[in-house]
Amino acid sequence: MAPTTKSSSKVAVLSTGVADRLAEREAIELHDKRRKMWIFGSVFAVLGLLTWAFVFSSVFALRLGEVQVWGAEKYVTEQEVVDQIKPIEGTPLARLDMNGIHDAVAQIPNVKSVAQTRRWPNGVTITIVERAPVAAVPVEGEYALLDLTAVEVATVKKAPKDVPIVNIPVGKENEVTLTTVLEVLDTLPQSLLKDIKSIRAFTQDNIVFTLRDNLTVQWGNSAETQLKVQVLERLRPTALDEGKSTIDLSAPTFPIIR
Repeated sequence: MAPTTKSSSKVAVLSTGVADRLAEREAIELHDKRRKMWIFGSVFAVLGLLTWAFVFSSVFALRLGEVQVWGAEKYVTEQEVVDQIKPIEGTPLARLDMNGIHDAVAQIPNVKSVAQTRRWPNGVTITIVERAPVAAVPVEGEYALLDLTAVEVATVKKAPKDVPIVNIPVGKENEVTLTTVLEVLDTLPQSLLKDIKSIRAFTQDNIVFTLRDNLTVQWGNSAETQLKVQVLERLRPTALDEGKSTIDLSAPTFPIIR
């Protein structure tokens, strides 16, 4: 009977050891699960807090004092731009309607184009390009400054020195002629554009420039602009040296100096 009793004792000891190790392993696994759940819970809590801070709280809300405006120089003021986005002050930056900001600022009459970006934590940067006047048209003792699309940028009592005076009355009957003149101005190089003192046109086919050196250029219509520019550059010094007053470029392949 003794061998049998001894064998039973060994089995009992072995079973107890296995059970302890299993219990220890289960405890470790449970601890790991709890630690992972705590980590995940903490991460989710932090993410939730950050989401709330960015999307819903006033921590990252738009403040008008943090709005930067670039490009407002002569015909648009910074205040005009800021006033357009004043209704959305206090909106978290993450929820700003950037297209809406673009559209609101673009409504300012003398704004030609707009670009906008968020500037964390509380601002936006708005960059505009103003409409640039290229023609001064006499209107009732004053001058309407027009851009290349015939939009009136401003009305002034004296024409700026760097903007040519266009002696074409504003009105429906002269709309085609004025549009043609603006199209021509749009294609001229800056070096020539700044030298034009005044422009007159009886029709869209009879455009005449007066340059700042008092040389008259009969331009004709809007065709072959680049060729006319090249011919003028070649003939202008000759005309001035010879004391001539007019260069006729209405037919640029057969120019006339007189």
